[in-house]
Amino acid sequence: MFGAKDQKKEGPVNLDVVETIIGANSEVTGDVSSAGSVRIDGKLLGTVQAKGNVIVGEKGLLEGNAFANNVVVAGKIKGNIKANQKVEINASGSLEGDMSAKTIVIEDGALFSGNCKMESEEQPLLKNGKK
Repeated sequence: MFGAKDQKKEGPVNLDVVETIIGANSEVTGDVSSAGSVRIDGKLLGTVQAKGNVIVGEKGLLEGNAFANNVVVAGKIKGNIKANQKVEINASGSLEGDMSAKTIVIEDGALFSGNCKMESEEQPLLKNGKK
């Protein structure tokens, strides 16, 4: 009742709003930066930085690091993940690298090889410390 509007409730990651999509038949080499969310259904060779979410679809491949608010892995990531809120590796997903987030979810059947660190405070998202 008191201060209820100031409290944030943890829930599922909103996958409905995506501003940047790397399609299933696309391959991008280089870094991608977005003020919104990024979905990878093709192949990205480089770093992805998003103020929103990074979603790697079931047939998607990211060979590089991901910096975002939330990261959902249904495909494959070969690199490290830094998320302010949540990293979710779905049953079809695979992560070869380290991850850091407040909340970490690994479904049955998911593959994970690396280290994980659960952060209690919000850390800078991007490599250069900017949000």
